[in-house]
Amino acid sequence: ELGIAGVGFADHGTLSGAYQQWRGGLKHGVKVAIGCEFYFAPEGISSRESVEWGLLEDRAAPGRYTHMCLYAMNAEGLRNLYLLQADANEHGFYYKPRVDIDMLREHSEGVIATTGCMGSVTSTWIRLGREDMAIAHALDLKDIYGDRLYAEVMVHGVEGEEELNAGIVRMAEVAGIPLLQTMDAHYVDQKDHDTHDSFLCCQTGATKDQVKRFRFSGEDNYHLKSYEEMVGAYLPEEATINSALLFDRIDFDSYEQAMNPGLLMPTTGVPNEDRVLREISFAGMGERLNCYPEDLQDEFPEYVSRLDADLKIIIDGGYAGYFVALEKLMTHARKNGIIFGPGRGSSSGCLPAWALGITNVDSIKHKLIMERFLNPKRLSLPDIDTDVAEHQRQEYIEMAREMFGEHNVATIGTFGTIGAKAALEKAAKVLGYSFEDAGWYKSHLPGAVFGVAAGLDKYTGPEDEVYKLACEFEGLIQTQSQHAAGIIISPVDLRGRIPLWKKAGKGGWVTSFVAEEVEATGNVKMDFLGLSNLTILDTAMLMMVK
Repeated sequence: ELGIAGVGFADHGTLSGAYQQWRGGLKHGVKVAIGCEFYFAPEGISSRESVEWGLLEDRAAPGRYTHMCLYAMNAEGLRNLYLLQADANEHGFYYKPRVDIDMLREHSEGVIATTGCMGSVTSTWIRLGREDMAIAHALDLKDIYGDRLYAEVMVHGVEGEEELNAGIVRMAEVAGIPLLQTMDAHYVDQKDHDTHDSFLCCQTGATKDQVKRFRFSGEDNYHLKSYEEMVGAYLPEEATINSALLFDRIDFDSYEQAMNPGLLMPTTGVPNEDRVLREISFAGMGERLNCYPEDLQDEFPEYVSRLDADLKIIIDGGYAGYFVALEKLMTHARKNGIIFGPGRGSSSGCLPAWALGITNVDSIKHKLIMERFLNPKRLSLPDIDTDVAEHQRQEYIEMAREMFGEHNVATIGTFGTIGAKAALEKAAKVLGYSFEDAGWYKSHLPGAVFGVAAGLDKYTGPEDEVYKLACEFEGLIQTQSQHAAGIIISPVDLRGRIPLWKKAGKGGWVTSFVAEEVEATGNVKMDFLGLSNLTILDTAMLMMVK
């Protein structure tokens, strides 16, 4: 709508929105330069101390981290951003997932860098009156990125901003770095300023009428600006021109290579997995039917015929490694005391799954068909849900990590959004209403139907300021978490294939992409579901033994 041909996209410390923005850009014909505003550790990721600029009142987590933006020029650059995010979470987490100069140097190929916003190293030194230190840091970055480094300037009407920009212009001239005008866009339209300000109150537990609370200075200038608004700023024309020219340096077609690197099935790494799958399937069928494998054809011809047909569908689809890997994992888990359910869903119609012990349902006996699970006329990935005792689910995931590699297994990430009741409660609180008032507003929503909570379209109360603000809040992302069941197991290191994070830098990997995006980027999802009734059964059996 703004007539902008390209936009840079860089969230704080994460590439979670990269796939969604890339797809949106393709759909609407907009070039999206995928990036990340990384948290930079000025003294290195091993440092836990504040540095001298922590004395500035507006420094976040005093001096422990600053900001800088990196953008992918091509597929290699995008993979390097993935690797940087993984390293920041695995090695650099302290308050935030941080990177340092050594990590930037290691993953610099195909990456465009900017010196960063008002919260960057260079900007902070300039604000402290130490342009010499700002120049020194800029030269360190230039040594890494060469002509791919830009000195970032922006106009938001913040106090001291004009003096800062003048210092950045001087620094850029001395260091020989081109200027780049950017915008710190936290919402799309200028009219969204009040909603954004209210949402900041939600995140900080403040109310709108509080004088001393966290807020963005610079009024309502944090929207997505038109080219005319950008040109209208007081900055040198070079900075605005470079903003447009930067998109000519990016190979947007090559993003496809990183976003769709091709399907990778889980594998055990053994040679000729097609042959291995046939062998262990027939061996397992013999055990199921209490018959020697060589006698199966004579005694159970129907089972042999069906097993051959089902295996052909699996092997022709390229899914042999998936079944071999899952059989190996479940067999190992059973030997270590993990208990499983009988199998669920369409996978119960897969006879090889029964033969391998992945399910405990005889699809011939129960007249279940393979085509509900895999159909050669309908392209779809195998999706086997594994029920495991709830108290053993994490142990089972750890076994998968040990078997396939720590960096080859990840839990699928999710995002929690604000529902209708929570939106009304948050809106009432932000506007200074009491807890009882918030409850009264929520009482005008009907109860859930079949477990689905009602939206604000079902609200029957007054459409006043609380309701209007709640409508703005509904659907906004408020938390990042982990899928209750979804796991991916990859034959390659996931860190350069998909963005990953860790909760507070600890535990196993979690994907920054949600389930649909994980599968769209060629990764196979498995569901390990923790069931409480299996825990109850396991507990009962242990008590009987005792």
